[in-house]
Amino acid sequence: MRAALLSFLFAPALVLSQDTTLLCKNLTALRTMERIAVDGVLDEAIWSTAPIGNEFVQNEPRPNEPAHFDSKVKVVYDDGALYVGAVLFDPFPDSVMMRLSGRDRIGITDWFGITLDPYESGRNGFEFITTAAGVQLDAIVANEEEDENWNAVWQSAARIVPEGWAVEMRIPYSAFRFPKAEEHVWSVQFLRLVGRTREKSFWNPIDPLKEGWLRQCGVLTGVHGVKAPLRLMLYPYASAYAQHFPQKDPAVNDWNSTFNGGMDVKLGLSDAYTLDMTLIPDFGQVVSDNVVLNLSPFEVQYNENRQFFTEGTELFQRGDIFYSRRIGGVPLLRDQLYADLQPGESVTEDPGVSKLLNATKISGRGRKGLGIGLLNAVTRATYGTITDSLGNTREVLTDPLTNYNVIVADQQLPNNGYVSLINTNVTRDGGTYDANCSALDFLLNNKARTIQGGGDLRISQQYGPGFHHDPGYSCTAGIEKTGGSLTYGAEYNAVSPDFDPNDLGFWQYTNFHGVEWGLNYTEYKPRSPWQRWGMTFAGEYLRALQPDHFFNFALELNTFRVLKGFNAFGGSVRAEPVLTYDPFEARVPGRLYEFPTNIQYVAWISTNYNKPYAVDLRCGYRRFYERDRKNLWANLEQRFRPNDRLFFILSSEHEFKDEDVGWVAFRNDDIILGRRDQWTTELGLEGSYTFTNRISLNADIRHYWSRAHYVDYHELLENGKLALTDYTGLNDDGSSKHDVDFDAFTLDLWLRWNFAPGSELTLGWKDNIFARENVVRQNYLENLNSTWASPGINSLSLKVLYFVDAASLLRKKRP
Repeated sequence: MRAALLSFLFAPALVLSQDTTLLCKNLTALRTMERIAVDGVLDEAIWSTAPIGNEFVQNEPRPNEPAHFDSKVKVVYDDGALYVGAVLFDPFPDSVMMRLSGRDRIGITDWFGITLDPYESGRNGFEFITTAAGVQLDAIVANEEEDENWNAVWQSAARIVPEGWAVEMRIPYSAFRFPKAEEHVWSVQFLRLVGRTREKSFWNPIDPLKEGWLRQCGVLTGVHGVKAPLRLMLYPYASAYAQHFPQKDPAVNDWNSTFNGGMDVKLGLSDAYTLDMTLIPDFGQVVSDNVVLNLSPFEVQYNENRQFFTEGTELFQRGDIFYSRRIGGVPLLRDQLYADLQPGESVTEDPGVSKLLNATKISGRGRKGLGIGLLNAVTRATYGTITDSLGNTREVLTDPLTNYNVIVADQQLPNNGYVSLINTNVTRDGGTYDANCSALDFLLNNKARTIQGGGDLRISQQYGPGFHHDPGYSCTAGIEKTGGSLTYGAEYNAVSPDFDPNDLGFWQYTNFHGVEWGLNYTEYKPRSPWQRWGMTFAGEYLRALQPDHFFNFALELNTFRVLKGFNAFGGSVRAEPVLTYDPFEARVPGRLYEFPTNIQYVAWISTNYNKPYAVDLRCGYRRFYERDRKNLWANLEQRFRPNDRLFFILSSEHEFKDEDVGWVAFRNDDIILGRRDQWTTELGLEGSYTFTNRISLNADIRHYWSRAHYVDYHELLENGKLALTDYTGLNDDGSSKHDVDFDAFTLDLWLRWNFAPGSELTLGWKDNIFARENVVRQNYLENLNSTWASPGINSLSLKVLYFVDAASLLRKKRP
């Protein structure tokens, strides 16, 4: 092994120039005829003759300075894959950080990676990273943003060597897309992190003062006679569930079991475009939502955790009108289930989500920079069940058979610009309404990529028999200086009252227009005692559209400092120095609530994550110049890493809103707002124990407790001010109609075993308890015991997903 390593290290180097101010380095890949064992040893003969890429340059902590430790990289290839071999020098091999973690969760440890941009787009690519412990991370890069939800099937191995550590990768051509050519020229970047010093370096220098990190790649040449293979990958699965649903009727069994089977399919339609399908999908093992008590006029947006809708969906985010949680989400007519109740009847079955039948997406980007995305999904008709006192049942439609469709065309423009057109459509069976939303989105850069301007236009429509809703619009236009330490920009926004893309999107604020501006300075060059520091000054001026009225004016100052020991702190001040007017809280179009002047202070600290114990603390105070109204909050995260296998975070969040004002009721033509004291406490434990780089145990436990007690009520006047009212907010028995105590306790426990490339076995346990009542408790332990005594939903599950490279099997069967 020692002789092989010396041969690898002293092979000829091929670098365009030692001058790191040049834009591009070049590395030539060699074709190999011998089989390469991916074991991290680098003992094959081809490694001794392949050209070397070296002389890495820091990006952090000292941009544009040579890396402290040398790195030598080589690339070879055959008809099936690209191979990367690297030796990462370190004078103290026993200090190389080898923290184990689950796939795609590498954190701060020693790692090495490669980024490929086969179309030389400067905006899109594929990233493959391996840690010194052999943990893999892969991501698809879209518009220079990394999406780690994307998963490819590839091989890697790493091991400690006397010179530091070595890594070997095999990346099959089926794992990424590239254009047809006899001789390929691909943009490439090699990257490395030295965990204990947090030094991040790149083969081709990346200057943080220049816009576009993916445009600052080097070039890989020498790949001849390679064709994109047929990409046909099958992911059949089988799953089993045992679920406990507490029933009110003792005669009904609380436990039930289900068995499911289905398959995901990936098919390469060409070298650039891929078809993804999920047939009979099973999303029972997605993590629990962080449900909260929502007293605001706006819907809560939850994260998308279903892999089909998180992987390779970057094109569909153009225009900001697609929210995949609408597909298979809360039934459209769910409220009708309760509105139809007759005396003596009760709801005995209420499906909280609609059932997804299948979903298909096509995505990719051609040689000329045109990206195409098509997504289609179908949910079946959903019914709730109502039972009367005699046991008779009837079904009520809560969601009709629905087709969801998204179409995107995204054309890259010179200098990293783009123009995109996206359309979303929802078509429902029966007499309910349909919806359509279109968006045009563009970005332009000057040749030096120091100034950019862009904008968008969105139009929404809802239509159907006997249904009328005026079309609505939203538009944005802005300009920004992006290059250098000093950046600044301004943006104009306008949203009409009728704009509503929420049948397949997520949008909160409407009926306003205004401008936002910002000025930012960041110093990247370390100067004692700072590693890096920055400051931002921003502001906004908004007006309501209908009626035309002043809405908001705010100024904000932010700053942060990173010390040389990677401890950091910062803070902000935000002021609304004049009376503003809230057009949303009244829940009636055109009615405004006069919001008091206020000032908000935020401070935070973050200690070095390299240490076995680290802390993130964030505190805030908001003072309203009205009565004794104020908000206070504090968030504390304690990060523990006792060893390279165990890692967990203890989090606690506490918030108190004193005399917060919000809508409570309509009384005849009056709008009633209430003053409430609201306390919120959230405790969490998130942890993992990694047995090997293929087997890990992950846990996420959360208890959320929020309660609101109303102390006063007011009538909202036409001028937006509050007046006294005789509304008491009490029931006939003297209890409060509006006081609320809400608890959410969720537990997610997952044991994952990646038993083969692309294949996974997952054993899971989920426990969800949600409790809501009108009795506000003050004692935390008493409340927690009450929550645990409430009925909950338990789910035990086992799922096996197996990767089948069908294209490879077909090639083997050919004579």
